[in-house]
Amino acid sequence: MTALFRSFAERFDRRNVIEKEDPDALAGLERQLGIFLPSDLVTFLLEVGPTWTPSILDVIVDRDIDLWALQQVWTSEEIANDRANGWTSSPQVDLIPFASDPMGNIFGILPSDLRSRCAHAPILFFDHDLNTVEPEADSFTEFIERYMALPA
Repeated sequence: MTALFRSFAERFDRRNVIEKEDPDALAGLERQLGIFLPSDLVTFLLEVGPTWTPSILDVIVDRDIDLWALQQVWTSEEIANDRANGWTSSPQVDLIPFASDPMGNIFGILPSDLRSRCAHAPILFFDHDLNTVEPEADSFTEFIERYMALPA
């Protein structure tokens, strides 16, 4: 799993400064939100860190691939800020966000799937224009594998 995540970052991440997530910050986020992030997402954030991946959109558009473009995997601070401001929690949609696409749509996980420690949790896509949620992947690992399967 770690090799997959590092390969993803080497291929797509365009940050100027590589900073991995702080384990204490992640633990604080979990305490603050009363959740347990899936271990594959935690491993990604600790081993690779939050990422900025604008080149994914180019591949998807150039090849006309039916896949939402991942723009950015967020820091624990960005996740906490989103939740504090209620941007992805409403009567229709309640997600723990962890990433976004270039248009500001959100990839997230249902809080109900994060009540206990788990290796994986289903990933959902929230379209903020349509206020709809649809399944995206069975796990964060599968989510990353979809981008790694894109043609070079």
